[in-house]
Amino acid sequence: MGREIVRRQSVHEPGKRQFLIDAQEIYDVLADETGTGSVLGISFNMSETSELYLGEGAFSGMHNLQILRFYKQWSDKARLHLLEGLDCLPLPRKLKLLHWEACPMKHMPFRFRPECLIEINMKESKLRKLWEGVPMLRSLKKMDLSYSISLDELPDLSEAIFLNHLDLRNCESLVRLPSSIWKLGWLKFLHLHYCINLEPLPANNALSSLSYLSIGECSKIVDFPEISSSIERLDVSFTAIAAVPPSVENWDCLRKVEMIGCENITEFPRFSYTVTKLHLQSTGIKEIPPWISDLYELKVLDCRELESLPELPDSLSELYADNCVSLERLSQSSRSPHDPKLILSFINCSNLDEEACELVIKQWACGYAVLPGSEVPYCFSHRANGSSLIIHLNPGNLYGSLRFKACVVHSPGDELDDVPFRSFQISCYVRGRHSTTVYKWPEIDVDKSNDPLLEDHLFIFNSYFTLDGDNIPESEMLFDFRCLGMKVYPDTVSSNILECGVQLLEPCSCKYDRHSSPRGIDYSSQGR
Repeated sequence: MGREIVRRQSVHEPGKRQFLIDAQEIYDVLADETGTGSVLGISFNMSETSELYLGEGAFSGMHNLQILRFYKQWSDKARLHLLEGLDCLPLPRKLKLLHWEACPMKHMPFRFRPECLIEINMKESKLRKLWEGVPMLRSLKKMDLSYSISLDELPDLSEAIFLNHLDLRNCESLVRLPSSIWKLGWLKFLHLHYCINLEPLPANNALSSLSYLSIGECSKIVDFPEISSSIERLDVSFTAIAAVPPSVENWDCLRKVEMIGCENITEFPRFSYTVTKLHLQSTGIKEIPPWISDLYELKVLDCRELESLPELPDSLSELYADNCVSLERLSQSSRSPHDPKLILSFINCSNLDEEACELVIKQWACGYAVLPGSEVPYCFSHRANGSSLIIHLNPGNLYGSLRFKACVVHSPGDELDDVPFRSFQISCYVRGRHSTTVYKWPEIDVDKSNDPLLEDHLFIFNSYFTLDGDNIPESEMLFDFRCLGMKVYPDTVSSNILECGVQLLEPCSCKYDRHSSPRGIDYSSQGR
């Protein structure tokens, strides 16, 4: 309705309307240079038009323009070009939003007045610099120059006193940040990921409001960034940092830390008790200290290639300990034995002893779990070869919901047309009388560059089946497990589920033996 109202302002002359949204009409207005002072905003999807070369007068008549948005689909190439040597940009001082993706300009026009700008979004631009001197940017709150790989200089930001969001990720040519940045008292978000030539940051607590900092893959940074004790999310992945200073233990705002690929880190850092997520995979850390139980708000721990694993905090809901080939034992926990939220991943932990495997399967695997194994354990009273089984039930005893634990044996040798699955998702289809309910594990990534499965693995999860209406089975219930390829062939069902099993209601007591022959099999199940 709003678009139609604006269209009626000038049916045959789009350049006289307040807002321009239709891609073809914007193309015509810019190409013919017919824009007027009536235009307040332009939102142009460049992916919907053919290539356009802008002339010097493309914006000349739009002296009241406040919103300029040129955007494209992520994978598309830029379709707007400037005539050779031309710096083309609207010059009205009222401009508040400048959003021009893949902007072909190498620097901002000398006459451009940015004092009313609230947001600058020029990701993937060809800019090498913005302005000379100290521009008046007192209205500016957000600046996004990410993926501008030629950008090698930022202006003095002393006047940008209300700037709170600065995104410079993948600015590969950027060597240093202006000293004025460290005086921005409102800055909360600073993204510097993959600024590979960026010099080390200053070692002082300067940014009192900063809550997010990413310096991942800034390869020249060797010291831990102590530029704010107010940080909530910190990413220092793939840097040369070798140690975490003791002061970090007092950062009582810290929630999430990513130190992936920090190979020089060999000791488990002592973070604040407020931390909820720790991603420490591919570091030099081999042991987790017992005091980790003091992190009583910790929910996610990803720390791979460990040699030992102590008692973990009861708050933990996700544990990723993949490729811990030296890990044999797990510590008992005081947590509830049937925590429905716990997620466990022990991919390629081939030396876990039977007691540890039994602990995972019987006590801990109440969200979902992955660990090495070639046969469905005995505690799953209904088992079958292949990917499906039928359980015979007495519907007269069923009401409310039916809780169950399921297990499948997944083989890593599945290929389709000689192309291995790079990732997959296992789904469980439970069929009632006239309807089917679907349960899905999270996507499992098995790309060769990212922890491929080296042997058969057990995938275990807990769920429940609502018993109402069409979902109440007559006398039997079918459980059908499928492995869906996610990246190479999204809709392809693979056949590498060797066995499956289901345990109804409460877990039963049973012995886990990875190499023993199955017994107590329900021979009414399909495939067995």
